[in-house]
Amino acid sequence: MLQLVLLKKLAQNQNKMALTKQQRLLNLEKARKKWKEMNHSQRVRKKPVTRKLYKNAFHLPVETAVYVPSTTKGNKKVSKTILNKRVRNVRTYLSDKYGGYTSSKGVGGYVMKDGRLVKEGVVRVSSFATEKDFKKNVPVVRQKLKTWGKKWKQEAVGYEHEGDMYYIKSKKDK
Repeated sequence: MLQLVLLKKLAQNQNKMALTKQQRLLNLEKARKKWKEMNHSQRVRKKPVTRKLYKNAFHLPVETAVYVPSTTKGNKKVSKTILNKRVRNVRTYLSDKYGGYTSSKGVGGYVMKDGRLVKEGVVRVSSFATEKDFKKNVPVVRQKLKTWGKKWKQEAVGYEHEGDMYYIKSKKDK
């Protein structure tokens, strides 16, 4: 009889533990969802150590980047002078809109419609901005990307926003 009572209590405790574990998993999932919905600046404010570290600093939470191609008309390489002029124009433009830039050289590639792989040099020009400056400049930056695409004879210009890549088409869809 004592064994039966102990087994019942053990089963009840296990049920309580299972519910507790299930509730913990549910709470963890809610916390993960809330964390994903936050932007970087909101996450930083949640961390007390980070908050103290950046007490007297200003925050530029929005990162954007323009990928300046070293080619024209698909895969025809441009001269260093032309590439440098393109990069200088993008640097100046992003600096005027957001206050500064950082640039780095790289190699990119894509598959053409005929199946050929095109490998080209690119310069990634990035800039950080406040949310207010970014929102204010979205339409003019988008238009500028289209203008550069036409001027550089590109189908589209690579534009990165917060780690997501977009290709801004140079011409309107027909």
